[in-house]
Amino acid sequence: MICSGCTASFFHSGLPLTAAAHHAPAASLLHYQGPCHICRLLATDYHAATAKHPSVLEKFDVNGPAYKGTLREQSVPGTFILYLYRVWEYDVDPSQVVDVKQIMIFVFPWEDGLATRELDHGDTTGSLQAMGSVKHWMQVCKEEHEGCRKLNSKGGQHIIRATGITSKPTTDSSPSSLPTRLLDIRPNPTDTIKLISSATLPNPVPYMTLSYCWGSAPATSQLRTTRATLASHQDRGIPFSSLPSTFQQTIQIARLLSISNLWIDALCIIQSDAEDWHAEAPRMQDVYGHSYLNVSASASTSPDGGLFRGRDAQHLDISLVPGPIGDRGVGQRFAVVHKNYWEAQLLESKLYSRAWVFQERMLSPRLLHFADEQIFFECPCLQACEAFPTGLPTQLLTRPKRDLQWKRELQRGTFERTLTDQERRGIPFEHFWTTAVRSYSSCDLTNGADKIVALSGISTLMARAVGDVDEYLSGMWRFMLEEQLAWRVVEARQHNGKPARRVGPEAYRAPSWSWASVDGVINMPLRVGQEREYRLSILQCEEREVGRGFDGEMKKALGSQRRFLLIEGLVFRLNFCKELDEGSEWVLVDPADRTRQMAEFRAYYDVGRRGEKAGDVSAALVLW
Repeated sequence: MICSGCTASFFHSGLPLTAAAHHAPAASLLHYQGPCHICRLLATDYHAATAKHPSVLEKFDVNGPAYKGTLREQSVPGTFILYLYRVWEYDVDPSQVVDVKQIMIFVFPWEDGLATRELDHGDTTGSLQAMGSVKHWMQVCKEEHEGCRKLNSKGGQHIIRATGITSKPTTDSSPSSLPTRLLDIRPNPTDTIKLISSATLPNPVPYMTLSYCWGSAPATSQLRTTRATLASHQDRGIPFSSLPSTFQQTIQIARLLSISNLWIDALCIIQSDAEDWHAEAPRMQDVYGHSYLNVSASASTSPDGGLFRGRDAQHLDISLVPGPIGDRGVGQRFAVVHKNYWEAQLLESKLYSRAWVFQERMLSPRLLHFADEQIFFECPCLQACEAFPTGLPTQLLTRPKRDLQWKRELQRGTFERTLTDQERRGIPFEHFWTTAVRSYSSCDLTNGADKIVALSGISTLMARAVGDVDEYLSGMWRFMLEEQLAWRVVEARQHNGKPARRVGPEAYRAPSWSWASVDGVINMPLRVGQEREYRLSILQCEEREVGRGFDGEMKKALGSQRRFLLIEGLVFRLNFCKELDEGSEWVLVDPADRTRQMAEFRAYYDVGRRGEKAGDVSAALVLW
């Protein structure tokens, strides 16, 4: 619901609405527990912001409003966005502003049937009602989604039919397309889960996968398969009662859907075993790409967190305000929904900050996300949740729709190499990769050595799409290397705010000319349909043996190779006339006549923030 205070302040005070104050005093937001959708959003944001920066409480009147709002009509008549912003970030000394952030609320005409309202959703995400939604989505996918059947008929992936689940063998469909090991989760008298070899299975069988956070507990204290426990897990099995909550509840979901096999990395890959890891890591695109359904423990930070959460089911009801808003919608009702509905409940969770999970999301044909308050479902044809069981409204589909386009292109293998024709079918290869690198580099990676490996499933499928695996060069692509060499680190920082860093030679994972050599959020240039005239030539890109000083395990992980790049091009000698900061506008002048400007540009460093001083000399390679 929307309270009368928010309705009066933001929707019924007349248009244009330029800076209406939120009705509640700032101090009251710290303890707000009421049902108003807007007040709850602001209370959550206020609590997080003041906890991170308590000094802001001294900068403004806590008995006054903490937020102001601006309502703007969009290009589609009768649709609006309410922009909410923190008062202290605008009304306090600008030098004290922190974490500038807007909360955007989408307001659009309500139509009956768009979402559930005033229904009994159950008081947990594991309720009978919630499980009914899961079964319904899968049934709809089986019976109505022709697009899902087409996509999943390729490469031995499991086809879902109205009569059940079958497998359609192709040239790639054999037991080898299954993970090396699976968990047999069928109920049995001993109530154990057995680790089995897929080589013992007569035919490919449907299986599910799990995405979850490993947590901060030492690996030795977690349930996992090692060389020491492998035989026991295969012969005697693993007692169901010994499994962490997330594993147990995933098995319950699988049994609900009549799936007998499950893949969980901690149990199906031999842990702390380099040989098994090097055999299994390159197969992740098949493990997730061939899965029947991937379950994501989105709200949990460890295996003990579980999938199911208690909730106030009323929070799932979509909030409505009566019209008119300005002169729009006389006699109508308007839905009021967080504009980033998908991101706020899913993609901003701890799970989706993991680099490995980025790949798992992109490769899995179907996903079931267990968030804090509800379950989300996505397949190539549907993006739904308990609040919007028949599908998210088009107004809220920007991010999930884009994600699904990426997934479809990966499964179809229909990327295009160039951008000469903007009307080409499908997403241009270059646009996909630059966006994927930005998203991936914004994630956490516990083991930096996995930087290339954790993206290998996607890169392998893309290499297949262009028809030449040799085109992939440590996170870059040979056929557009001139363009991608212009990658840069955003503000020389990692996504968590720490300074960006380049790994040393003892932890070598990628050549220095690749973005993968740096821990930081990466931006790559995008031509947006324009061809460039490049000023350099790639003469050679070859692999050479690493030096003797590198340890054997690193040689094994890298294939004992390092990549070297030989470039011919135009290089400017830069003589600095004065001190310049990173990101400031630099002007290239004629040494003989400093009043004559030859070029203007901005410079960004890969790591660290340093200023060039007068008298310094450097060099700049011109790319285009």
